[in-house]
Amino acid sequence: MDAADFIAIGRVGEEIGGDDVLGDGFYRVKNETRFPELSLEAAHPIGESFQLHYRGGISLGLSKYFDETRMHENAIGFDWEGEGSEVLEFYIIEDPLGPEVDTLKAPIRYSPKLKLALGLEWQGVMRGARGWIWGAQVEWIPKKDERVHLYPFPDRDLTNEDTFSSDSTYDIISDETNSLQLRAFTSWSPWNFPWFLRAEVCWAPTITSAWVALGYRW
Repeated sequence: MDAADFIAIGRVGEEIGGDDVLGDGFYRVKNETRFPELSLEAAHPIGESFQLHYRGGISLGLSKYFDETRMHENAIGFDWEGEGSEVLEFYIIEDPLGPEVDTLKAPIRYSPKLKLALGLEWQGVMRGARGWIWGAQVEWIPKKDERVHLYPFPDRDLTNEDTFSSDSTYDIISDETNSLQLRAFTSWSPWNFPWFLRAEVCWAPTITSAWVALGYRW
């Protein structure tokens, strides 16, 4: 273990060129990591080489998701004023004089998001000085993200209760996300200094994102 490096990283990122939250007649709930993602990784030289290292680690963040288990059984649609605004869920209240409509905050939550990573890095010929480091790793997300389309409050006759079904108010879109992604990165630190800055790009068949990170290496 004497030759191993240990790395702690905090990062933030954003999707590149993805679909907007507001679509054509629906609101898209995207599983974006809204808070800094934290990683703990280790790197070790391959054989006698002090330039090429294998590395692995674990990352944890908070990801937004739609909790369909908390949908009201009489839900009939959603309402929103724009991207980033609060999303409201419309539902029917039974009343002797006729059905009435009320609202709740839509069940959009944050949940822990775990990633496991394995890859390679190249530290150059002056390992002790560090400076620039280049690398790439494959990340696996055990709990695959899903995106959800929420549909607006419909223009229907509320007296006909048979026309409403809560599961018709949203669609879960599973093919817009991936369980595996490739993260390529380059980091830089001043001469023989443990703190470093890092730029990263994550690529998967359906999603590309860019990240910036601050880390500590010991």
